[in-house]
Amino acid sequence: MIKYRALIFFLFSISLVGCTNPAQYIGELFPKANERAIYDERIEEESSKEVENKEVEKSFFSYLIFWDTSENKRIINLDPDVIWSNDIGASQNFASSILQPTYDNKNTIYTIDTDGFITSTNIETGDENWSYSLDIDVTSGLLIHNNHLFFGASDGVFYGYKIEHFNQNIKYLDKLNIINVFNKSDIQPDMMIQLKSEAVSPAIGVDNLVYIKLSDGDTVAINYEKSFIEWTHQGRNIALSIKGTAAISYDYENVYVARDDGNLISLSHDTGKLNWLVSISPKSGRNELESLRDIEMSPLIKDGSLYVGSYQGNLISVDIISGNIIWITPISIYANLGIDDSNIYASSNDGIIYAIDRYNGNKVWQAQFNQDTLFSQPTVLNNYIITFSTNGDLIVLDKSNGNTVHFSELLDEIDYQSNILLINKILYIVSKNGRLNAIKIN
Repeated sequence: MIKYRALIFFLFSISLVGCTNPAQYIGELFPKANERAIYDERIEEESSKEVENKEVEKSFFSYLIFWDTSENKRIINLDPDVIWSNDIGASQNFASSILQPTYDNKNTIYTIDTDGFITSTNIETGDENWSYSLDIDVTSGLLIHNNHLFFGASDGVFYGYKIEHFNQNIKYLDKLNIINVFNKSDIQPDMMIQLKSEAVSPAIGVDNLVYIKLSDGDTVAINYEKSFIEWTHQGRNIALSIKGTAAISYDYENVYVARDDGNLISLSHDTGKLNWLVSISPKSGRNELESLRDIEMSPLIKDGSLYVGSYQGNLISVDIISGNIIWITPISIYANLGIDDSNIYASSNDGIIYAIDRYNGNKVWQAQFNQDTLFSQPTVLNNYIITFSTNGDLIVLDKSNGNTVHFSELLDEIDYQSNILLINKILYIVSKNGRLNAIKIN
């Protein structure tokens, strides 16, 4: 036994050779017991951080599982890695919308910035397929549908472009040895529809129709093949509202629209006829600010139920056919939800991540963080819940109990309404510095 102890001590001593501070080195071999405390400390720091090209030293111990004996928590080093990060346009400011990317269900993500700079990116390699400056003041995220890209502009025009025109143009420019990013594209849209007001959310597409929410509260169905408006459902123009990016949801029979007045509606997708209306959070408060009841998340559909929440209001479950409310839970929601077979996962405006039983609305667990910190859409990945703080911090929670199993300062700042695209277990998210980031959770 003494011999074995001597051998272990000898090997450990060798590992310390060359260390300027052995005590610090030993401390870094093992994670601190309470990563939640680490998070609370770090969110108060205002020091800048550099993420790109950052090399992290890994020891053998970083791949082990440790136990937090103080709180009986299992702390796991998941070793997240930004596998690539690409410039996709202008940085976002306070006044700009969060322009959500779109995925073609193959190997390409398309992005657009507020200046109309559009980029096609290979999701596996991060290589840019092509990019063009359309020189358009863009107000909505992208939709890819039937090999077209759709988006709205500040002058109320809704555009549709065939993707093949971009591909053909890039081949032509390559033959001329011209770097296309420095040349204004002469590609013309295949569709231009003048609307009453600007589009404020990404469109959705069903067959030959695309559906879009407008800033004046209207919902519009556009026949893009014939370039005309199929129908318009008139909404309510709210004087004070949050400029959000919540998209319409659909189930091939109806479309479901979450409105700024705190109402959820079901419309027939071919005629625009109102099927039902549900008030998520009745207006209340002493002034317009206290009365905000915006629904800034896309309605979530699963197994015949709709789930939607509002700002300063409620999270509810609705029967998708009748519009009857199944349950109500008072939580203020501002970002899209996550879901699995058992629970809904929500970020509230007071720094709490919730797991809600999707059958009865009961709170299964809650993870409390700094109340001044907002979080992005919670995303389910295997046994974990993934989310980002607005500071760009990656937080990973145990799906079964809400315990923090990982925290790291990973990205630049993000907007709380930035959606996470989960594709083949890789996370894709746009940060406010105008970059598309691909993150692997090892």
